[in-house]
Amino acid sequence: MKTILSLFLSLSLAAFAVAQTDSSKPAPEMERLIKMWAGHWTTVEQFEPSAEMPQGKQDKGAETMHRGPGGLSIIGDYESHGAFFGHMVVTWIPKEKVYKSYWHDLSQPGVSISTGRWEGDKLVFTSIDESTGNKLEVRDTYSDITPTSFTDTLESGPFGGPMKKILTVKYTKQNTAALQKDPCDAALTQAEMNECYGQEFHKADARLSVIYKKLMASMEGGIASSRKRSDAGSASPEIQKLKAAETAWINYRDLHCDAAQYAYEGGSIGPMILATCMTTLTGHRIEELKAAYENGDQQLE
Repeated sequence: MKTILSLFLSLSLAAFAVAQTDSSKPAPEMERLIKMWAGHWTTVEQFEPSAEMPQGKQDKGAETMHRGPGGLSIIGDYESHGAFFGHMVVTWIPKEKVYKSYWHDLSQPGVSISTGRWEGDKLVFTSIDESTGNKLEVRDTYSDITPTSFTDTLESGPFGGPMKKILTVKYTKQNTAALQKDPCDAALTQAEMNECYGQEFHKADARLSVIYKKLMASMEGGIASSRKRSDAGSASPEIQKLKAAETAWINYRDLHCDAAQYAYEGGSIGPMILATCMTTLTGHRIEELKAAYENGDQQLE
């Protein structure tokens, strides 16, 4: 009897293990989505005219999307005009035979959940938005899909009524071989990500400090060689203007990024949002200084 019971338990555990293994494998639908989306993309955003933007608006952004744990999801981080804006997680629900998208951005608290299905060669996500007090239907359509580009069209309208186009975003894939690997990919917990992205900002800030000091020394040396040393140095208008510009830029960066992470204030993700924004803008400032002051005779790095 014990032998039969042991055999039964062994077979049951083996069957459970197989079931767990099968269910933990990415579905073909998930693999299809990862193949379509994974990578680093630049975007052109075209907002339609509205009460808030009577003339409409065009902006630029970027999104990096990568496989989630076990390939069971895809995770994206979107930035618009150089600052972090939103975070997305999309997964496939086998029982329902649909995608589920979870999106959160700086516009308001909470998470927007939408359901996605393939309609021919288009991927369409739909959701219901009641944040304004009215029941609105929202539709996100991904079309013109190629290995290096696709278009995302956002529409909204009264439930069951006509839809109005709000925004069109054109995605262009960047050469992944030329991109640097995300140094925080190995971070698993939010605390680890906060620490890692904080360290990345400190590295970028230290790099900017070295470049700025080298530029200041070069300017002071150039002025001193063309004037008497008693008249050169920090009193020169050129150096005073650069100092004022750098002070103003640091103030802008700190205020801008503090505002960008305001919606996450008090949340565990807040420090990462702040550090990511600060690192991005610090990188932009480095490129600005190099573009303005580097030449054949002077290199800042």
